[in-house]
Amino acid sequence: MGDNPSNERQARELVPLPPEEQKLVWELVSKTAPNGKATASHQSMLTIKNTGQEIIETNFWRTEHARRGVFYLSVNAGAFRLLVPQAHESALAEFRTAQDVIISRGPWTAQGGRDALEILFDDGSSDPYALHLDAKQLDRIPATDDAGKDFVFTAWTWAGKPICVFRHDCHYRIVPSLPWLKPRD
Repeated sequence: MGDNPSNERQARELVPLPPEEQKLVWELVSKTAPNGKATASHQSMLTIKNTGQEIIETNFWRTEHARRGVFYLSVNAGAFRLLVPQAHESALAEFRTAQDVIISRGPWTAQGGRDALEILFDDGSSDPYALHLDAKQLDRIPATDDAGKDFVFTAWTWAGKPICVFRHDCHYRIVPSLPWLKPRD
């Protein structure tokens, strides 16, 4: 693959982006394309470049999911990293009230028992803020062996690059069903 898209379909995906982002996205597509060939599905695939727990680059905020307000959770190097779409940045105020962050995994009853996660921002009140994410909103499900362990939880927004706007210790557990909405045992 070259420095530029080789056909109109590849170029069309880049048009909505500012020129500097077009170059960055095409570099990521070029580096990660299977067999060196960018397909439409690969080009629209979510990518995240990491340095340990930090997110250096991602195309998340340019995806249709982000535009529709869908959260995404990435797990890397002992950290749960929540990518917050612009439509939900106001929720950050709720995150900041947390005395404890608990991530619970279990079958989501309202969604037919599908595997899901609950992120509980326990503020000590009877009505804490929580997010429920389908397993499709994660890049990987933590291992069963990780239950009962402590991790780092971070929340990320976009300001021309990924910015970590919230960091807190968190606890990971497996529960019988979601929603669970209970503080740490």
